[in-house]
Amino acid sequence: MTLSPRFGFAPSWSIRSCRHRTLSTVVRSVRPQRLQDQQEDQEKSRVMARKRMVAQAAASDRPSDVKFGSTRRTTSVVFWIPNVIGYLRLVLLAVAFVLFEPIPTRRVWFWVTMGMSLALDSVDGYVARKAGQTSEFGAFLDVGVDILSRGLLTSSAYSSLGTILSLLESLVFTVNHRLGKEWKDIMVEGTPIHIRKVMKNGFRSPLGALSMLGLFLLPCYVLFGVHYPQVWSHMTWRLLGLFLALCRILCAYVEVFCLWRHIRHLINLDNMKTIEADFH
Repeated sequence: MTLSPRFGFAPSWSIRSCRHRTLSTVVRSVRPQRLQDQQEDQEKSRVMARKRMVAQAAASDRPSDVKFGSTRRTTSVVFWIPNVIGYLRLVLLAVAFVLFEPIPTRRVWFWVTMGMSLALDSVDGYVARKAGQTSEFGAFLDVGVDILSRGLLTSSAYSSLGTILSLLESLVFTVNHRLGKEWKDIMVEGTPIHIRKVMKNGFRSPLGALSMLGLFLLPCYVLFGVHYPQVWSHMTWRLLGLFLALCRILCAYVEVFCLWRHIRHLINLDNMKTIEADFH
């Protein structure tokens, strides 16, 4: 028998039982933490192993043979199917540039090759997701070909104004590419509400769809009117042009905002560095 502060005496076996239950509780609480730590260490080891394998494959001139989970890729990223589609788009774009002459028969082939290039723009992303072949290089190639295609159309359709719009789009692409493939989510943070409505869900919103409509279709619209002037006599064609112009102005507004925000960010960084240098 052992003295108990509440009841006077308590059997020793009850005290041992309490101690055993307390120890069991501690062990049960520590064991999941150890298991979680082990799982985190294993995950870190797997991530480091993947990084080493990718670095070795990137440093080698031979095609990579890298495992990512259950998917095995035995070819270099340069030869992945979505990227091959991007190369094909470049070839079609070069052919369209050669065919861009005021000869009626060549005009038809110009629009055929340009249409094929623009149609493949939606195919490469779908193939990349289905085949599990999404990559930073593929994203850069896809956007780069888009900008070249729109640059050719815009410069041909608007002359000097088209060159300015192409340069603006190229500058915005340079700024956003530095942020990585999540640039749309990063740009949305801390922006005015009307900009967020345009860029919501990666431009998958009503205003975002309108801005992309003006970005992609307005150059084709103007250039088609240059090649076939008789369409300007129809009021419907003119109203369509006004609608696309308003959509392109919305897109240009977002582009200027992205560029201005990046410039402001660079100025703030320089000011902070100057203050730190003066402080030290």
